[in-house]
Amino acid sequence: MLGRSLLLLLPWLLGGCTDAWEVFPAERPPDMQCRTGGDGGHDVYIWECEEEPERVVVHQFCTGLMGCDAPERETAACGQETAFERDLEDACAPMPAVRRWPGS
Repeated sequence: MLGRSLLLLLPWLLGGCTDAWEVFPAERPPDMQCRTGGDGGHDVYIWECEEEPERVVVHQFCTGLMGCDAPERETAACGQETAFERDLEDACAPMPAVRRWPGS
């Protein structure tokens, strides 16, 4: 019984993470990508309106120990910010190489 419980908890203990690009594939890398916080924060990927009809923001909260929440996608009209961007209080720092969007 204890062995089965440990097997069920193993993904949680290892901090599993589904990458944002697996959930929201894109034809090209984002125009900007950054991370908020230190040990835990949001990975933020932004596509400007130059090639898309609207501003696209994909974000997901990640921690080193607990893994990542499911990624979320928001859009806004060109020249506007998404609700996520308006509510974001932390400064965005360069994205660590291991979390950069593929192809960037």
